[in-house]
Amino acid sequence: MDGSTGLDHVAFSVDPRDHRRLGLEGVRRVAGWLSPYSVSRLTVSVRAGSAENSVEEQGFSCCDVDCRVLASSGRAEFVDAVRELAVDAAEGRVSAFDVDEALVDGYMDGAKPDLFVVTGRDHLVDSLVWESVYSEVRFLSSWMEIERGDVESLVSDYRSTERRFGR
Repeated sequence: MDGSTGLDHVAFSVDPRDHRRLGLEGVRRVAGWLSPYSVSRLTVSVRAGSAENSVEEQGFSCCDVDCRVLASSGRAEFVDAVRELAVDAAEGRVSAFDVDEALVDGYMDGAKPDLFVVTGRDHLVDSLVWESVYSEVRFLSSWMEIERGDVESLVSDYRSTERRFGR
């Protein structure tokens, strides 16, 4: 298996219906399947939508892959970044004339996935909105039903796609 895929960071947006069954064992399993392809980062974002969403945000390493589990919406993350930017502007650390995409990007997570996989939906969702703007997007029916063959297909599909980065 050739590890040189050009694929460094994979992110999954997990449907809120799967959040209680997410389990770190599932994240570790997917990290293990991605590791042979030289993927170094895995982000699993549990989308907003469940009042009893009890996923705890955390980071850990598994199979040489840095894993992060997030439990916030993309909109909330963007609002937090804008709020922090506004505070810095009010305190004179940033001028309104300095605000551009690169500056806003510095207030965001900064983790831009190469491949963004949405589970449980067939349309884009409110998860990693800013970070995934130039990502390749794929859809899977369910996080809980993901298998090694799904990961292999995602990587194969990524390898064969001509990326234009918004052009």
